[in-house]
Amino acid sequence: MEFVVYRKGREVAVFQLRSDAERYVRSKTGFFGEPDAYYQIEQRGCYLTEAAVTYKGLADDCDELMTLRKFRDSYLAFQDGGQEEIESYYKMAPKIVAKLEEHPNREEILESIWAELVLPCVSLIKAGEDQACHQLYKTYTLELSQKVVQ
Repeated sequence: MEFVVYRKGREVAVFQLRSDAERYVRSKTGFFGEPDAYYQIEQRGCYLTEAAVTYKGLADDCDELMTLRKFRDSYLAFQDGGQEEIESYYKMAPKIVAKLEEHPNREEILESIWAELVLPCVSLIKAGEDQACHQLYKTYTLELSQKVVQ
């Protein structure tokens, strides 16, 4: 789970804990700071994190998630349409996570996300096959969305 801080509608910081996001906002606002209304905290649900942390019991900073985050920030963000894909993910992912909470095959789906998406993507990234990882991610995510959300 991630908590995003927005200032006047623009993303300015991302935290793993709500308390850290709130502390950040408090440091920017108050009597001598900016108005509270400038800031908003939004919770992001991430099915990749859900598979690793909740299902597999790994730390939020495990090698797999850190590899995927680095891929997002250093490869995907710089591809044509990459920023839009990232924004789309953060709009769709919370819906998937919410649906997974009540899905009768939740454990199976989380295992599938782990075994068929996370691990193969990490292997592809480490092998320098960023484009192949990107394609796998897009295909898998579309299928997952259709299976879980619709």
